[in-house]
Amino acid sequence: MNHDERKVLIARELSEYLSPLAPPRALDAEAQAEMLRRTVAAINSRLPIGNADEVSGSLERMFEQVTRTHKGWAWPTPDEFVSAIRGGSSKSAPETFAPSSYDDASAEDMNAGRAVPEAIVWGITGVRLANSGSIRHDTLERYRKASARAAVAAWGEQGARAHLIGKYGEIAAAFFGMKAAE
Repeated sequence: MNHDERKVLIARELSEYLSPLAPPRALDAEAQAEMLRRTVAAINSRLPIGNADEVSGSLERMFEQVTRTHKGWAWPTPDEFVSAIRGGSSKSAPETFAPSSYDDASAEDMNAGRAVPEAIVWGITGVRLANSGSIRHDTLERYRKASARAAVAAWGEQGARAHLIGKYGEIAAAFFGMKAAE
């Protein structure tokens, strides 16, 4: 889910949760709407990142905790909601996400020689980056050799072979047995 999808889901579930409670008396309709926007933003910034079901589950647990600790019949404060989030995230969901932004960031990291996740090195993303010209084929090859060397250092030749081939398939087999893992 991206940032906007999460905000819509949070707003809907928050509205349902708040429906039996009284809005703060001192706030007019416009101020109440602003308080709801701020509460949604506060929850969204701390809620763990996940798909719709995971976000709904996190919201449900948060609402249960607020219900246990909140006193009174008025709306809880944004801080009460945020404090009730367990396993919160220090980073919020990306405001926009497109697969190309992930590819662009991965290509930039690889071209600069920075570490990238193993799944990029061995998976379809690495192939897509090389085939599109975002990275050179020899760059992908260098990352795969380095990954194989690191696996051999950690698990030995047989363990590394079993791990990488088991996880990424026969593409990894070419990097073993031919001194490629040295």
